[in-house]
Formats: sequence, structure tokens, C-alpha cells
Amino acid sequence: MQPAVDDPHAIMRQNGETHSRWHHLSHTATSVAAVNGVIAGVLVGFAAYVVAPMPLPVLAVTAALVAIGVFGGLVMDQERRWRRSGEAEPTTFLPDGARP
Repeated sequence: MQPAVDDPHAIMRQNGETHSRWHHLSHTATSVAAVNGVIAGVLVGFAAYVVAPMPLPVLAVTAALVAIGVFGGLVMDQERRWRRSGEAEPTTFLPDGARP
């Protein structure tokens, strides 16, 4: 049974989970961001090899940096969107369970 509040901390606590900033890493959007980062890294590594053949370690480091950068950017955008979405939702219940 869910608590009579719509506070994310109370709902997660009721389900036996703790609400933390790391919770969003378990979402599907984070998995998609990771896959997109890997694909971007591979494409940049391949394009760099075709345009200017470089040694494999240089290509690997370049591709890894691009993958990490794309993943980090997408996760930051996801966090920003989650925060904006949470602020835009009206609060239905007060923390004590009473209606506003």
C-alpha cells in the first residue's frame, strides 16, 4: 500500500528503497545513454581511422573519451529533465497526508 503522500522520498521509503541521486542510474534512459555513448565512440574512432590513420591506442583513447563525454552529457540532460519534471508536477498531498 502506498503512503498518502506524493513525496518521492516517502514512496521509495515505503517500498523499502532509499531515494538518492544515484537512483536514476537504474532507469532505462541511462542504459540508452550508455549504448548511445558507445556507438558515438565507435563511430568517431572509425571516422578518425578513415580520415587520418592513427595508431590503435590513440584511436582507442579518442573513442573512449568521446563515449564518456556523450554518456556524461546525456546523463546530465536526463537529471535536468527529471528535476524540471518533478518541479512541474503539482503536489497532491502534503507530507502529513492532508490535502492542500
